[in-house]
Amino acid sequence: MSSYYQIFLRAPEVGERLLSDIAGAAGVELSSSSTSGGGIDFAGGADTVKVQVELSHEFDDDYGIPFSQYPVVVTVIDLERSAAREEVLARDVFNKLAEAGIYSMLFVHDLSVLIDRADP
Repeated sequence: MSSYYQIFLRAPEVGERLLSDIAGAAGVELSSSSTSGGGIDFAGGADTVKVQVELSHEFDDDYGIPFSQYPVVVTVIDLERSAAREEVLARDVFNKLAEAGIYSMLFVHDLSVLIDRADP
């Protein structure tokens, strides 16, 4: 199983503004994903970056990280498999979303390491 940098996010409202903010922060156009049985709701990419958005998840609180309080998951993937570049890209998305000042977020690696958090 691959490890990823993910942003767990709680928004005042899940809708067009949230998706627009994520797309803008990531520099990608998000479109509805057709995965069956849940999972990825929206996805987009540019160059070697892929961004996936799940509007809900079933992760339990673990490693002292309160996943259940942050229902939206944004996963940033570097298609060239550079973990260092992936971290920089995900951190950039996290910081840009934090600038909006309306999202509570956790920046997590491998579902086990809490790197940063932001609250409005």
